[in-house]
Amino acid sequence: MLTHQYASQPGWHPGDAALRNAISQRGLFDGVKLTEQQRQHLRDLMQQARQDAPVLHLNDIEKIHTLVTAEKFDEAAVRKQISQMMQAQVERQIEMTCVRNKMYNFLNYERKKLCNRVINRE
Repeated sequence: MLTHQYASQPGWHPGDAALRNAISQRGLFDGVKLTEQQRQHLRDLMQQARQDAPVLHLNDIEKIHTLVTAEKFDEAAVRKQISQMMQAQVERQIEMTCVRNKMYNFLNYERKKLCNRVINRE
């Protein structure tokens, strides 16, 4: 499994970074003030999503490298490998969208209204 490039650096907190990235993505939760309990609930959702997330395999990248450096281009093998990698990406995006949906539906009516205003740039 590939790890985040900053994971080994001091002061990096994966739970908080993942939450900030998920919350700030496309500004969905911009301007929404949450209590510590609510932030913790969202962090817990993100932690669960990371545990359930499909793994990006280093050997997929190595296979692509092998196909790129081959003497003869094998389009069928490239298509097969890229299709497998894209399916894994689709699964990751589906999981993250599910988590964002849970996060959104965790909010009360007023906070949802604020999120919708941010999304619609009202």
